Amino acid sequence: MNQSQIHQNEIKKTINNNQKVFYGQFNFNQIPGDYLIETKDKTYQTKIIGKTKHYLVTDQNEIINISDCISIKKSN
Repeated sequence: MNQSQIHQNEIKKTINNNQKVFYGQFNFNQIPGDYLIETKDKTYQTKIIGKTKHYLVTDQNEIINISDCISIKKSN
């Protein structure tokens, strides 16, 4: 595996590690949570299960660069 690659595994369990997070102009009221994320290239309707300094991690094993986000809205 190339060092720049990220290995992703499917997540099959319920994740319950709620936390409040604020990053720049985007306020994540609750992680994990369902969000509508619009980036430069794509729109995601997904559940955010984690966040690092630069990335969002979804329950579909997608990694989204926060700097690419145009809008992030909580879904119902």
